[in-house]
Amino acid sequence: MSLMGTTRDQDGRAPALELAGVTKIYGGQPPVPALRGVSFTVRHGELVAIVGPSGSGKTTLLHVMGTLERPTDGLLRIDGVDAAGLDDRQLAALRARSIGFVFQQFFLAEHSTAVENVANGLLYAGVEVGERRRRAADALDRVGLAHRRDFRPTKMSGGERQRVAIARALVGRPAIVLADEPTGNLDSATGASILDLLRELNAEGATIIMITHDGDLAARLLRQLHVLDGRIISDTDSGSPADSGAPAGSDASGGSGVPAGSGAPAGSGVPAGSGVPAGSGVPAGSGVPAGSGVPAGSGVPAGSGVPAGSGVPGGSGVPAGSGAPGGSGAPGGSGAPGGSGAPGGSGAPRGSGALGGLGEVE
Repeated sequence: MSLMGTTRDQDGRAPALELAGVTKIYGGQPPVPALRGVSFTVRHGELVAIVGPSGSGKTTLLHVMGTLERPTDGLLRIDGVDAAGLDDRQLAALRARSIGFVFQQFFLAEHSTAVENVANGLLYAGVEVGERRRRAADALDRVGLAHRRDFRPTKMSGGERQRVAIARALVGRPAIVLADEPTGNLDSATGASILDLLRELNAEGATIIMITHDGDLAARLLRQLHVLDGRIISDTDSGSPADSGAPAGSDASGGSGVPAGSGAPAGSGVPAGSGVPAGSGVPAGSGVPAGSGVPAGSGVPAGSGVPAGSGVPGGSGVPAGSGAPGGSGAPGGSGAPGGSGAPGGSGAPRGSGALGGLGEVE
């Protein structure tokens, strides 16, 4: 298999993220392919949406990009570093240094203040306590929450909690920030303000990749990668974000990436010409890729070898029972994936390469 060599930005830097021919297959009989030959590059300073319906492979792609799961085949480079050549400890260090995570569920420690939650994002970066708190205060100021630094999450609104989570992702100055459905648990007005914040942070130089099922939301970003059945079916750089005012669910394009008259409603997550009409039989939320042969609602793909509820990805560096994250910046006991997003105590074997608790292949 021929893989691309490292390209360089105009300033000579390696891209923030490179994937070439990436596949992910969950073993068993029959094997379940979640990613099929995925290739793309994200340069420093880009703001990218990865969009697709449930079961398209976007969640698995997030795990691979975040080094939470190792690909079955293909090349993954983070800020010029080939992740395949790293052992578990080195991979956890790369994750702590170069990747920031923002999750739909926030994953904040309820009994810690906002500044303490953000400072925890530097726990695995070898930064001393005073410097951690100083950087955390700066990060909260950057997201407009300097006045709430000493408040606990239970005293904050959903939008404020997501801003704290974004500050935690940014505090280590990572090469990329991966935002998984960052507006999914918010009302429309608060979600719009979070999207505006991400765009402002990108304008200041942050490289952000947002994973979403919402085509209307994705259309507001400069670049959209459409995922279906584990493949990138389109890579659109619009040159300017779409804010046409077309109502969600209308048949008009409105910058949604779904042309008028296509039959696919805006915001459906199904790009025109994909061959999968809205309501085509891939049930919403099933996590089952079209044509996979895995029945909807089955949870873990038959024979996949991914232990349900294990929660610990192989190579995360999170010891079982620790509850401590391996480089994610989410504090132990927060429920956040440990560098990986997974609490210890799962019983998943280290080095297995399987991220338990996935439920379905997405």
